[in-house]
Amino acid sequence: MIVKAIIIYFSKTGNTEALASLIEEVLRKKEVKTEAFSMKGDEGTFVQECFRAFLSKEVPVEIKDLETYDLIFLGSPVWAFSPVPAISSFVKHTEGWKGKKVFLFLTFGSGAGRRRAERVLSRLVEKQGGEVISVLQIKGKLMKMPERIKERVNFFIDTSLPDSK
Repeated sequence: MIVKAIIIYFSKTGNTEALASLIEEVLRKKEVKTEAFSMKGDEGTFVQECFRAFLSKEVPVEIKDLETYDLIFLGSPVWAFSPVPAISSFVKHTEGWKGKKVFLFLTFGSGAGRRRAERVLSRLVEKQGGEVISVLQIKGKLMKMPERIKERVNFFIDTSLPDSK
């Protein structure tokens, strides 16, 4: 059986995008059919975006049908103790979460609020009927250490994917 995965992420500085690319690379090596999808958000300043995240403001999103995917990887930076509005809006307004295995990956600067952001995003996914299997959190400055990040991504995938344990 061919396993299909989608990687949905938002990235403003490039850290979450780089992490999504590494996840995609590892999944493809494991022969998982993978598609990556970058979300767009409001094009405000970082401070404006953080304010929107803190207030849980919704932004228009391109809706994607998740029915055809077995696995969903969802990535967001942590802004103001929250996932970014584009990712939260995506989860709230997309169909096809019921019974899906979901893997979260978060990037962050200071680390303050990363656990809250994980809880918020997990609850959104679970409210839609998805099951959060595992979470990977990476401090943004560690993205400058590609070998260390690759090890963490491999561990994240190897210990989380069905049939890889």
